Amino acid sequence: MEIHHSGPCHPKDAICPYSPLYQPVCGTDHHTYANLEALTCRNVLTLNDNVGFYQEGQCECKDPCWRAGMDEWGHNPVCASNGFTYSNIGQVICLQSMDSDVTVCHDGGCSVEEVKNILGSQNEACHISRTHIEWNPVCGEDDTTYPNPFVMLCYNPLVQVKFAGECISPIHRSCQKAASDNRNGINDTNSFLVCGSDGMTYNSIHELICEGQYNKYLCTRHIGPCTQEDDPCLSRGTDGSHLIDQGIPVCGSDGFTYVTPSALFCVKKNHNSCLKIVHDGICLPNIKRFHLLN
Repeated sequence: MEIHHSGPCHPKDAICPYSPLYQPVCGTDHHTYANLEALTCRNVLTLNDNVGFYQEGQCECKDPCWRAGMDEWGHNPVCASNGFTYSNIGQVICLQSMDSDVTVCHDGGCSVEEVKNILGSQNEACHISRTHIEWNPVCGEDDTTYPNPFVMLCYNPLVQVKFAGECISPIHRSCQKAASDNRNGINDTNSFLVCGSDGMTYNSIHELICEGQYNKYLCTRHIGPCTQEDDPCLSRGTDGSHLIDQGIPVCGSDGFTYVTPSALFCVKKNHNSCLKIVHDGICLPNIKRFHLLN
């Protein structure tokens, strides 16, 4: 016998299997399910004819460079191994389909340090800054917002990075406030605690907002410390439909693809506190995540 999840059982748990990992299978109804457990659960929960297993993987393989295919990822920047920040994971997948050796480093824009290590020279940074348009703002210690690391490394390479983003932005202010409160011991009481969507308790709303710059799926669940009911392993649903309606998969820093951000948060809270979201979608080959594990 093994533990299914913390908290009380849901009505369908006894007969409906669940896996947090994204291992897609195609059903005979030509619908892609997050994993075999999700397909099995679909048959348990519905009164329609049973759907059988057709093949491993997604039912339909779309052209990775199809414009609508890239647009469906929205504006969710990722840092690639060439030092460029792309609008979303779809653009990197497109490049990989053309035998490019570019890989994803992490969710969010590339840092100045990462770009500097990849380029190796100021001249290269200046060349790219004049020929490449990219909005990946960096706030310098001179309180200037640079549009991207290439511009900063070209025109003011000696300036230190103050914040990975626009100067005096709401996130910047929250990070400053959180750091100030921690230094002054203001967070020593439970008066400002907030519970995050990852099931973790934060010292203040400012600390949560600041942490959110590295995790776009992090938001406030409620004021006050998290309780057992806030465990991301628990579902708010009662009919078991949450087990088959998986949503968007995400790639974890452990190399596994999870069916949803909540599934990753569940594993993080209960099994691997160092686990992070690397990017949306399935994990790509040769993903560079060394800096996330250090």
